[in-house]
Amino acid sequence: MAGKPEQFHVRILPPVSRRAGALLILVILAGILARSYRITDPLLEAHSLRQYDTAAIARNYYEGGMKLLYPQVDWRGNSPGYVASEFPIYCYAVAGMYRVWGVHEWLGRALNIALYGLSALLLFQLTRRLFNEGLGLLTVFFYTILPLSFLYTRTFQPDALMSFFCLAAVYFFVSWTETEHLPSFLLSALAASLAILIKPPSAYFGVPLVFLAHRHFGWGFLRRPLLWLYALAVIVPALLWYRHATNLWQEYGNSFFVVYLRLGYPGLSDPAWLGLARRLPQRFVFEVFTPAGVLLGLAGLFSRPWKENLFLHWWNAGFAVSIFIWPQGYWGHDYYQLPFIFAIAIWMALGAKSMWDSRKMPKGAAVAACTALCALVLGYSVWTLKNRFQGSDGNRIRVVFGEHVSRLTRPEELVIFLYPTVPGVPREFRQHRTTQGEYLSSVPEDFYLSHRKGFAVDEDVATPQFVETLRQRGARCLATYSPEIFAHNRALEYALAHSSLPSDIAPHWVIYRLSGPIEAPSATQLGP
Repeated sequence: MAGKPEQFHVRILPPVSRRAGALLILVILAGILARSYRITDPLLEAHSLRQYDTAAIARNYYEGGMKLLYPQVDWRGNSPGYVASEFPIYCYAVAGMYRVWGVHEWLGRALNIALYGLSALLLFQLTRRLFNEGLGLLTVFFYTILPLSFLYTRTFQPDALMSFFCLAAVYFFVSWTETEHLPSFLLSALAASLAILIKPPSAYFGVPLVFLAHRHFGWGFLRRPLLWLYALAVIVPALLWYRHATNLWQEYGNSFFVVYLRLGYPGLSDPAWLGLARRLPQRFVFEVFTPAGVLLGLAGLFSRPWKENLFLHWWNAGFAVSIFIWPQGYWGHDYYQLPFIFAIAIWMALGAKSMWDSRKMPKGAAVAACTALCALVLGYSVWTLKNRFQGSDGNRIRVVFGEHVSRLTRPEELVIFLYPTVPGVPREFRQHRTTQGEYLSSVPEDFYLSHRKGFAVDEDVATPQFVETLRQRGARCLATYSPEIFAHNRALEYALAHSSLPSDIAPHWVIYRLSGPIEAPSATQLGP
């Protein structure tokens, strides 16, 4: 190892100064309190489908026996509901909390808020290792307030846990290359394995890890058995889990990612790339960095000689590569960018520090410019996020709709929820496949809010004959939060009106009790 030109030195971090420790605790406590605002609200906010699917799996674990390898969804039809999903450790942890405190969705939020605090502490330590504790404090400040970070460290989904594991894998690997302590190596491998089990696209953080290994060992890292064991520890569990998940899809017909498997990889001439090229810059400016934060990030990017920030540049490169490997995911899911927020916060901290210390302008002007940009980042984040906390009348009515369905049905009875057809989405992309081979939809909100199981059916296949088929499979209620569907599905409206009981008809919903066979009307009965 001696004589390597860019070798890390074995060192132990000094204790955090009392002042820095107090400021760090203050920032993190403020972040926790802000994220706890309206923590008991329904999950009808950003990506409510993802949140309610996650919440349903957690509740089904709690009610169904805590079988970790068999997560269950509610849009299961008359199947057991076992679903092909990412490794559900987050749902399982929430279900464990339910066993202690009962079923409360705010516990899922609380877990992610706690993970925000742990991630902030770990990010401070990482930045302190790479630079100093002052930059560590700035980094935690930006990580705390950036809109994307704020939002997805309080929603009911596993991305905050995945991001924490990504950060832990990086931090402990950095620590191992500096100290060669085996516990750091093992913790990094464990965290990396869990991160990829939760979300395979998170594997891009392996790029900066490879850089660190090369920087420490040179090309000799390829001959290190310990590093090959690291790779196996990360890859093998993921391969085993996703093989098991694929088997669940094939046997039970429920999946979270069959839609991506069926989309295929877009060709270079595919217009999807142009859409991605338009969407990502907008997302980075308005959701990730904020407009003022873009200036700080660019200032950080050019604040030091290129070679001094190679680790961060390789982190950037890994993220860029992942976009080309998984373009559909990045196009539709802004929370895929959450692990990259750690690097972004560091870049912004570097930019703020370089502006504060700038010698290209008077000291007072430099301090004022830096302070103004930081204040603008905070102000824009607060302005952007305030609408997220304003519960709409539509959300409240949706909750009441679920309560009505629950009141009008028994827990063992299956429900058909009817939804408007999503234009341009082929039928085979649906994520529930019945044993008869029909592809149905996978909309979780109404099932979760009514605490019922059943079939999610699009209006274009909701013929009287198909509804009767589902009734014979156990459906005893048909409900929709979109009553306008019946305006252009007169056959179904007529059939239900003449063979079922209109249990609850309101301006915002329609609920029918399927009391007998559903017969299709004749052309004469429908009239002109």
